[in-house]
Amino acid sequence: MEEPLGEIEINSGLAKAIARNSSYLDIDDIPHESEHSIEVQIPFLHHIFGNSFKIVPIAMAMQTIEVARDIASAIARAVEDLGRDVIYIASTDWTHYEPHEISVKKDLGALEYVKKLDVEGFYRYIVENNVSACGPGPTMVFIYLAKIWGYREARILKYAASGDVTGERSWVVGYTSSMAI
Repeated sequence: MEEPLGEIEINSGLAKAIARNSSYLDIDDIPHESEHSIEVQIPFLHHIFGNSFKIVPIAMAMQTIEVARDIASAIARAVEDLGRDVIYIASTDWTHYEPHEISVKKDLGALEYVKKLDVEGFYRYIVENNVSACGPGPTMVFIYLAKIWGYREARILKYAASGDVTGERSWVVGYTSSMAI
């Protein structure tokens, strides 16, 4: 995979093992042609690891609890079977194009469930409150993996909305970073 900062190697062995363990994943380049959430993470990985890392990019079309559970289990089994040391990164934008106050309220409400590693509560909240996060699936995989790997909670490292940078507060997009602890 060619990126502006250099060639990124796909860990094809791990990718194949994850796909084999999943009822939903296939090895397919087409979903990545129009999806940008993975490529925006690459410069950060370059900054931290230089060129000494491999990736397994996963794009999720189906954003359901069942699919998230399946993918988390598939990742965990593949990592355990192959004895790999991995970092899982979930990428999503949060509420889209609503006023700042509404976006922040919705997003922080959803993040309370992420902090508690509560997948069902998280999913119910985003549906009932019309939180327009474009990738709740990867977030649910994050929660399931954190639980599988023995973490007790997640810490929100930073939350901000686009208006915090641009000054435009009538329609914003929310962003956050978190980690399992």
